Amino acid sequence: MHHRARTLALILSAPLWALPPVACGQGDLTSGGSDAVSADGEVLAPPDADADADGAGDADPGVDVDADADGASASCAGAADDAACDDGDACTLGDRCAAGECVGSAVECDAPTDACVSALACDPATGACAAAVWAPEGSACDLDDDLCTLDRCDGAGGCRATAEVDSCAAEADADPCWSYACVPDQGCAKRTLLVGAPCDDGDRCTQDDACADATDEGAVCVGTPVDVDDDNPCTDDTCVEGAAEHAPIGDASCDPEAECDVAGACVAGVCEATRACVCPGDPGCPAPVCTTPCAHGGACVADDTCDCAGTGYAGDTCATPVCDPPCDNGACAAPDT
Repeated sequence: MHHRARTLALILSAPLWALPPVACGQGDLTSGGSDAVSADGEVLAPPDADADADGAGDADPGVDVDADADGASASCAGAADDAACDDGDACTLGDRCAAGECVGSAVECDAPTDACVSALACDPATGACAAAVWAPEGSACDLDDDLCTLDRCDGAGGCRATAEVDSCAAEADADPCWSYACVPDQGCAKRTLLVGAPCDDGDRCTQDDACADATDEGAVCVGTPVDVDDDNPCTDDTCVEGAAEHAPIGDASCDPEAECDVAGACVAGVCEATRACVCPGDPGCPAPVCTTPCAHGGACVADDTCDCAGTGYAGDTCATPVCDPPCDNGACAAPDT
């Protein structure tokens, strides 16, 4: 120390031109090449070798100014994507760098358990989920543990008692085969089975649904199937979702609507005769129609055709007498006369 002080005194007393040349950076108070010395001869600690010209070396030694991309940093400038960071928002999680920006996933709040709170939201100051939206005034809540009283939200997060009592109308509408009554510690409970009461069995292919006797599974709603029969022996008639469907039946015998009893078969949903009807001759042939009735006991054997055999008359309607042998000069006024 004393040696350096004497050296400094000699240097200060010597003229400038007598000083030996010094390489740039040696003996410079801002250089890290050697110990710096103050004007009174005190040896100064060398400056931070990593300090830059802006005085970064004066930074708090507890702060890592060279934090790399894997450290948490509020700024992602120059950091690699997916590097940890902090966006300064308490309502985000898992902050990571992405394209130079610090991005986090929003905190998701659970559904509220308070009936008078409609939604929870994250508080940016604390990161905790807190009430954000109150349930509308008049919303149902439970204040007194009596399941038959209808307590209501006041629209400001509070639950208030009312004079309303649950009539169990909703339960009765949903299950019309039972009467319901409210019990304070149970709520709406079944009381009486209403056999014969109208109901809906949920089947669109039934009608006149009514409540039947109860089974082990409860009351049964039973309806009468809708009639979808089209009186066609060659179709299979069914009801599907309330609509009638008539599927053609093939290769089945049927009774065609023919003039006589002729066998038939179903073809593409239509009953067709297997042969033409022959009349007269086939059983079941319809009776012929003679527009002018056959006279004198003649038989109508075909439409507008009379059979006059054995009547003594002839002609289309058996109105002309027949004389056998014929009259020579006179007129045949009656059979053989």
